Amino acid sequence: MKQNILILLEVIGSGGVETAVYNKALAFKRKGHNVFVAARDGIYKEKFKQNGINFIEFEHEMSNNLNLNRLDEMNEIVRKNNITQIHIHQFPCLIYGGLAAVNNNIPYMVYIHTEKTDVYEWFKNKYIIQRELLNILVKNATKIVAITKKAKETSLNYFNLEEDKYVVEKNSINFEDYVTKRQVKEIKNFLIVSRLAKEKYDSVKNGIDLFFAYAETNPSKKPTLKIVGDGEIKNKLEKYVEEKNINNYKVEFCGQTSDVFKYLDKCDVLIGIGRCILESIATKRIAILSAVDELKSIITPDIISNAIDCNFNGRAAVNDDGVMIPEMESQTIDSLVEKLNKLSTQEIEVIVENNYDEIYKKLNIDNNSYVYEDKFDSSNYDELRLYFIGFIYKYIKEIETINTAIDELNDEIKMKNNELEAIYNSRIWKMRNKLVNGVKLKNEK
Repeated sequence: MKQNILILLEVIGSGGVETAVYNKALAFKRKGHNVFVAARDGIYKEKFKQNGINFIEFEHEMSNNLNLNRLDEMNEIVRKNNITQIHIHQFPCLIYGGLAAVNNNIPYMVYIHTEKTDVYEWFKNKYIIQRELLNILVKNATKIVAITKKAKETSLNYFNLEEDKYVVEKNSINFEDYVTKRQVKEIKNFLIVSRLAKEKYDSVKNGIDLFFAYAETNPSKKPTLKIVGDGEIKNKLEKYVEEKNINNYKVEFCGQTSDVFKYLDKCDVLIGIGRCILESIATKRIAILSAVDELKSIITPDIISNAIDCNFNGRAAVNDDGVMIPEMESQTIDSLVEKLNKLSTQEIEVIVENNYDEIYKKLNIDNNSYVYEDKFDSSNYDELRLYFIGFIYKYIKEIETINTAIDELNDEIKMKNNELEAIYNSRIWKMRNKLVNGVKLKNEK
C-alpha cells in the first residue's frame, strides 16, 4: 500500500544520520511511497529535490518551552500532505512529531542511533519538556527502529519496553550512488571524512599522523591527503598540518560536501569512523577505522562482520546471534603503515571485493528501510491525549508561576536599582561639593 511518509530530523546537513536519512528516503521512494522530509535547511536540500523527495523547512525547536504554534505547524504539515506515518530520527524532533502523530491518529516510528544511555539523560536533564515527555513518547511509539542490536538492548532496558516493539535495521546504503570504474592499484591517495568538531579532534589528528608516517616511507609515490568536512577545529587542524608537513606533501582541506563519492572515487584509502567507512567499502576502497581517540584497524574480510555489527565504530557489540563481540584492538601507526606497505595489488583487490560483497548482502538500503504496513489501531492514543491535556495544563500553570516569580524578581531588581541610584547620586554630589570646596580653598590660599 502506498504511504505518505514524513521523515523528521534536525537539519539536512552532511553528518552520518543525515546521509542515512537521505539513503532511506531514496529507498522509500523506490518502493513507490511519497516521501517528505521536515528539517532545518542544509547542504542536502538540492539532492532531496533532485530525487523527488519533498523538503519542508521546519525548526525543531529545543528549549524548555512547548511552542504551541510550532505544534500547529507540524499538524498542518501532516494534514496538508495527508501523511500516513511519521519516522522520527532525532530526539529534538520527538516532541512535535510524536504529538502530531497522536493528534492525527497515525503511527510514528522512533529511530535509536545511539548505544549509550547518557544521551537520554542529557536531554532529560537539560530540558523540562524532554524530562516530561521523552519516556512517554518513546514507550508509545508504534515501532522503535534501532541501528544495532546493542542500541536495541540499551534502550529496551532503559525504557523498560517489550521485544516486539523493536525493529533492528543496520546502517545501510544505496549502492547505486557508489558505482566506480577506478580500481585501487596502489596506496597513494588518502581521504579523511569527518565533522571537524571538538570531539573528533583526536580521531582526525590520528588519521593525519598516519598519512604523514606513510608518506615518509613512500616519498616517491608523492602521496596526497584530502580532508572533507567542516567545523570549529578546522583552523586548529590546519595549523597542525602546517607544523607537521615539513616535506610539503599535498594536503587539502575541502570543506563539507553533499557528494562524498566524488572524493571517494579518487582516493585509495579512507580513514574515518561510522558511515564514511561504509561508503568507502561500497566504493571498493581500503578503509581504516579510526575510533574516537585511537586508530583501530584496516577493515579486512576476516573482521568485516564484526565491523558491521558495531556500526563501524570499533566498540564492543552484539552480533545477530546475540553473542557479545569485544572491542576492536587498537593498533599503532607504525604497524598500520607496515601493513599498508605490504599490500600488493592482488591483496587490495581481494580485500575490497570481499568487503563489498559482505556489505551488499547485509547493508543494502532496499532491504533495510522499514515501513509500517499493518492495520493501525489508534485506540491507545485516547489515553495519551488525556495525559497530554493534563501535561499541557500543568505546564501552562508552571509557566504562569514562573512568569509571576520573574515579575516579582524584576520588581525587586527595579527597587534595588532605584536604591543604588539614589546612593550613587548622593555620593556623587558629596564628592562634587568636596571637590568644589577644595578648589575654592586652594584659590583663596
